[in-house]
Amino acid sequence: MCEICNPQDSGEADEEPETGIIKQEQCSCLTLCTEGQTNPDCLVCGAEDAGLSDCKGKAEKEDTKQPEDTGICKHHQEHDDACGYQPESEDSEGSPCTYECRICPIEDLIAALPDKVTEDNADEVRAQLDEILDLFTALDEDEQGQIDLSRVTKLQGALDNANAPVQAAEEINISQNPQNTLTEEAGGCPGHTFTGTAQGAMIYVESGVHDVTFANLNITAAARVGVAPGATMNLTIRERNTISAGGNYAGIYVPKDATLVITNGSTGTLEVSSPADAGIGGAWTAPDNTNGDVDCGTVVINGGTITAAGGGSNSVSAGIGGSGGDDTPVTAAPSSSTAAR
Repeated sequence: MCEICNPQDSGEADEEPETGIIKQEQCSCLTLCTEGQTNPDCLVCGAEDAGLSDCKGKAEKEDTKQPEDTGICKHHQEHDDACGYQPESEDSEGSPCTYECRICPIEDLIAALPDKVTEDNADEVRAQLDEILDLFTALDEDEQGQIDLSRVTKLQGALDNANAPVQAAEEINISQNPQNTLTEEAGGCPGHTFTGTAQGAMIYVESGVHDVTFANLNITAAARVGVAPGATMNLTIRERNTISAGGNYAGIYVPKDATLVITNGSTGTLEVSSPADAGIGGAWTAPDNTNGDVDCGTVVINGGTITAAGGGSNSVSAGIGGSGGDDTPVTAAPSSSTAAR
């Protein structure tokens, strides 16, 4: 058989029949082959034991384009000149949005807050609130107006109440501090103990609920002692005490809507009197020298030995009750108390 007319594949490179020049196979790859990813259709790279160095393909161009960041959120719903966003086009690569929302991170932190403060989470909640408030103070007025801080203030209030210091009971000598007006106190009343002797002095619960103790307290002639409407005095009596009012004042003024509770912890005695109004109850003049109320409020006596004497022409004012003939009933007056006109 003629090998020229019928060439056999010897596995070697072809030889040009006329010139005798060996013909080398050419790499047909368009993309550079890599380890584990070669072109099987290429006679060079697809051959057994082919080396990657023989590949003539071009390496793929690395895509360095960053993902498009539109910056859109509910606080920046449309791009504007300030944010600088430009979409990609045939003529331009575009530019990303530069808007950075300072509100969304704060709202996410608020959403992550617990519903209430407990002993176990108090420190964590405090740290969360501090972070939120630090970020909030960095906002401008318009941004701050878009944030609802109601959950923050609620939890902050709970923390403040939990951390409120317990105040020590206060002891007051009326000979040194004759004018005493008690108002509602944050965290509750720590207690007030009055002692000493004075010819005239004022002890007036103007608002709130106060725990008051009389311990060897003696106001001998011009006492102005009492409770304002809407307020409460929880009074504990220790040792021997005397309250003597003057003018149109009650010994202890307790008008309508005011409450005086003499506690069951009272072990002492109290003698209280007025020359014109009730011993305990209504009066024409309040301790702060405003117009008083002749009607008596709530008087509850749970302990101690109380002697109360009212005054006025023909003794028309009650020992415990109303003034000037008003017979407002006393809520409780056990056998340890004496009410005299």
